[in-house]
Parts: sequence; structure tokens; C-alpha cells
Amino acid sequence: MQNGAPLLQPNTFNELTTPQIVMQDVLNSELAPLAYLQPATHFWTYGLGWWVMDLHGEKVLMHGGQMPGYNSAVAFFPQRKLALAVMVNVHQTLAHAALFYAISDILLDKKGRDWSSEFQMVAQGYMAEVKGQVDEMRLKRDPNLPPSNKLDSYTGTFSNDLFGEMTVTRKDDSLQLTYGVNTATLEHWQGDTFLAHWNLKGLMDDSMIAFSSDGKAMTLLNDRAEYRKTS
Repeated sequence: MQNGAPLLQPNTFNELTTPQIVMQDVLNSELAPLAYLQPATHFWTYGLGWWVMDLHGEKVLMHGGQMPGYNSAVAFFPQRKLALAVMVNVHQTLAHAALFYAISDILLDKKGRDWSSEFQMVAQGYMAEVKGQVDEMRLKRDPNLPPSNKLDSYTGTFSNDLFGEMTVTRKDDSLQLTYGVNTATLEHWQGDTFLAHWNLKGLMDDSMIAFSSDGKAMTLLNDRAEYRKTS
């Protein structure tokens, strides 16, 4: 709030919070829900680790943070020497964004909107879109298309340079995937594709996993991360 003091030199702080990139297609970015409800925002840019934009005509330094089970938003209003942080213990939600705008309206002395209802409307739209995609995927499913090999051929340790290791083991008549302390039961979907049902319901979403026909590679289709069998 004091140009980074006492943690940072003023020049360092100014460099971090100066726009470096103009965001050209905000409505197709992770900021889409915010941009959809704030068409009056004059500029959307990215600094060095911070979104730099304006709200009610005032500069805002803001960023969100997300991991399974948690969501957050931190924002600074340099002109007013104000800051806020919102943290919620829910993963898939826009509640943190609704709270960010609601609290910002209070801090900036602006007439408040019903941000909860507006973000709920956006969330329902996203949910309907996702449901449509899931329904379409289920219609195309052929559960009678068998795997290329026996289940044991898919077992082993798989490694990715960025995400580390995952282990696939046989458990009764199905496969089980282990990633750190988390486990998932692999439901056969079709062919060499399986649906992973993670043990942390509400924290880790079910995800599609496709094995190569020889069982030596595994791809997480949600993020296109490929793992190679090491043992």
C-alpha cells in the first residue's frame, strides 16, 4: 500500500504493477465472468503477476487463486490505499468474484448491485453449457467397445515432467489411479478411455483418461497432460 515498502523498492513495485500485456480477448479468458458483467471497464491488462484494470474509473491491481477446495481474490486500490482479500473454501464457484465486487462497491462508495444474483445467473449459464457438452459426450459413448488389452497391461507407474508420477494398479475388476494421497477408481468408458472418479468429491472433478493401445502412455484429456510409463 506504500509502493511496496518496506518489502520492495518503489521501482520494483512500479515495474510489477505496470501493464505489460493488453488482454485482447477477455471474454474468452479466465476473466470472462468479470468482463461479462463489467462491460464499462476501460482497460484489461496484465502486469508482472497482477491483472491491472479499472473499476468505477479507478485503477485496480487484482488476481485470483484457485486449487481444489479453495478459491480466492486479492485486490489493491492504489489511489485509495485500500486492499481486500476474499477466501472461500469451495472450488467451483463464482462466490469469491461476487464478494470482490460487492465489497469493492462499499469501499469505493458506489451504489451496490446484487452481485450474488448476477454471478449466479452467469454460473447457471456455464453449468447449462457444461451439461450440454457432457450429454453430447454420453450420446457418443460406446461402452461395448472393449479395451485393446487386458486391464493388467495398463498398470504401472506413469511420469510427467511437470506433474510428477501417477500409479495405476488393479483392484478387483477395475483399475485404480493414485496421485500423491489422492486416489480414483477408473470406470471403463469405451476402448482405451476411462473415467476417473476421485475420492475427494467436490474437490477434484471426475476426469477422462486415455491409455495408448500398448498401455505405455496415459493422457489426462482434461488438461492434455501426457504421462509415459516408467515401470
